Amino acid sequence: MKKNIVIAISNFKGGTGKTTTSVNMAHGLANRGFDVLAFDLDPQANLTDLFGLLGEVTDERCVSNTLRGKTDLFIHKVSDKMHVVGANSESMIGIDFELQSSLRSGDNKLKSLIDPIKENYDFIILDLAPALNMLTVNAYVASDRIMVPVLSDYLSLTGYYNLEKRLEQDLDMKVTDILVTKHESNTTLATEVVDELISNRSELLCQTIIPKNIALSEQGISKQSIFDYAPNSSGANAYNGFVEEFLKRIS
Repeated sequence: MKKNIVIAISNFKGGTGKTTTSVNMAHGLANRGFDVLAFDLDPQANLTDLFGLLGEVTDERCVSNTLRGKTDLFIHKVSDKMHVVGANSESMIGIDFELQSSLRSGDNKLKSLIDPIKENYDFIILDLAPALNMLTVNAYVASDRIMVPVLSDYLSLTGYYNLEKRLEQDLDMKVTDILVTKHESNTTLATEVVDELISNRSELLCQTIIPKNIALSEQGISKQSIFDYAPNSSGANAYNGFVEEFLKRIS
């Protein structure tokens, strides 16, 4: 029986490793035999790029035009276990404005898109734009879990608290998972930030910490997961550990 869990990976701040986490989490779960679908819901289309699909996502295959009701949902088969719904930047223009009226009327177009296919997958991962907009709100409503990658610096920590506040006050939703990324363990500031999260958000904080790692920075050029690009790197080891921890968190 499928797990049927939808995970929104989100942070209002850019550069937190959100898309890197989405891609490597998706691959890590697929490598363990789970059926995974990754959705690119960021107008920058970085997830689509990291999967090497930019050239294949035409207007007819872009998720935004499916949300507009112009095309059927197109799912790219990366492997038997790993599927992707891609985006392209041009087609995503204006989608946020177009979703406003439907959400006001109680029609969540993204949830309506996901619900019929949810039973086909163990995990559906939504990679969101670094902003609170209508598409992001649609994604939160369609999700079972909201995961926030956070850098171990105070600006990122402040950004996390702001996101948490907006979710709770405006949408009556809560963060379920926090993942520290690009961590530099040899700096006092980074250690202090992690200590604060342990003190204040221990039940949400993943024990696995993703280190700052050159292989993770280079991964995008290869269009591979970190497990294929640099399987023995500290980045690959950390994301493997994170996936194992996440599976225990939901069990």
